[in-house]
Amino acid sequence: MRKPLDPPEGADEASHLVLRDRARRARRPIELPSRGRPVLTFRMGDERFGLPAERVCEILPVPKVTRVPGAPSSLRGVANLRGRLLVIVDTACLLGLAEGEGERLLLVVEHRERRRGLEVQGPVGLASIEAPPGPGGSDGIRPGLVQEAGIVGILDLEVLLGALAESGEEDRR
Repeated sequence: MRKPLDPPEGADEASHLVLRDRARRARRPIELPSRGRPVLTFRMGDERFGLPAERVCEILPVPKVTRVPGAPSSLRGVANLRGRLLVIVDTACLLGLAEGEGERLLLVVEHRERRRGLEVQGPVGLASIEAPPGPGGSDGIRPGLVQEAGIVGILDLEVLLGALAESGEEDRR
């Protein structure tokens, strides 16, 4: 009888060992920062940004996105995420930044009881805010001192996504 960690019939032994190692590492608990408020940090172009960790539901590779005719440029489109439509926001465009090179990731966030996908440039890291974010500007970015990354722009989802929601643009499908 096959044990749970034995390779399946006909499986490559090396591939199985790699997958087993990944599974072991994934089971380890995430160590949250001991001080301050946890934030997820990421890059957009040459700048560093952060989001309060409690606002992020998932981090995923960017799925296949379908453009929506007539949608503003800050809305990349919609994607099917486990049978549900998810609005994908082009974070660089929303912030008025040029798109950078490198890995793209999707941060799924909760905003006004709806999930939205923010496309960001990876990698994503977990850090803590040492100094509370400063007052927010009308652009939705507040300065914050993050332990591992220095000064980063902490994104205010209410300001950034609120403008899209209030205009009704993100709900046109």
